[in-house]
Amino acid sequence: QQQQHEENEKQRQQQQPKSSSQYPPPNTQHNSTPAQAPPSHSQVPAPSQYPQYNSPYMPQHSAHSSAPSAPPAPQPSSSVSAEDAKSLFNANILSSLPQSHSIRSLSLGVPGIEARKAQPSEPCNRYCSLDCITRCVAEILAALDRPELKSTRNASRDQCRRELKKAKVAFHPDKCDSSLALYHLEVSKALNELEMRLSEVTVVTTQLRVASEPSFECRVRADTNVTTRAFRAQLAQEVDAALADGKMEIYVENNMLEDEKPLSHYGVKDMTVFMLKKTQECSAPSDWAQFGA
Repeated sequence: QQQQHEENEKQRQQQQPKSSSQYPPPNTQHNSTPAQAPPSHSQVPAPSQYPQYNSPYMPQHSAHSSAPSAPPAPQPSSSVSAEDAKSLFNANILSSLPQSHSIRSLSLGVPGIEARKAQPSEPCNRYCSLDCITRCVAEILAALDRPELKSTRNASRDQCRRELKKAKVAFHPDKCDSSLALYHLEVSKALNELEMRLSEVTVVTTQLRVASEPSFECRVRADTNVTTRAFRAQLAQEVDAALADGKMEIYVENNMLEDEKPLSHYGVKDMTVFMLKKTQECSAPSDWAQFGA
């Protein structure tokens, strides 16, 4: 029985699987390199180190895209201040202007006109004559090294306008060095003012009154070169639309103005009084009740 028990025990041990301790140790000659830890965030390679693939779905980077953009070039600062530009303009331009100004005939006899006359070394104002404005234009152009108007006596108003426009283009602040922009701005202002004086040399300030409305009075600017018909249309637009319906007549010193004659024919000048009177066809006082309201 004992022998039988020993044989059964041997068979049972042979049938059981071997434990891990019974197996031989693994071959460690080829696994001598220690295991490495996963890479940290600082060890992750940059995107430029990844392999590039010619995929149509990946953004294409040109050779210039990675280069840093150059900073914008600094703009030159203005070296002439506003005070310096004004002083330079006074020394170069105003010093060359006429020392005396002449009053136009349209403004003669106006009370206080002598006090309104332009002072010496000042640009012409609206009370200067055409000859005075032409002489002022010639002096300024000569100071700007543009002596186009050599003969001031023979220069016409249209010729002065053409030369002023050329000078305005040449001295525009946007077409010069930034260091002289403020100075050119002062020159442009003077040229624009002279051009406006040439346009208004025949424009006068008049008074408008209505015979049937003694309390009504207003001032109207009128060009003495326009006809009475054009002046009537101007009054209809600026004062009252009823003035263009043929229901009124314009008088200057008891002289009725004819539609086809210019205002200069009647000696219109500054502070001339225009009297509006009703025509014989317009006898209803209600037509003029709201005039000038």
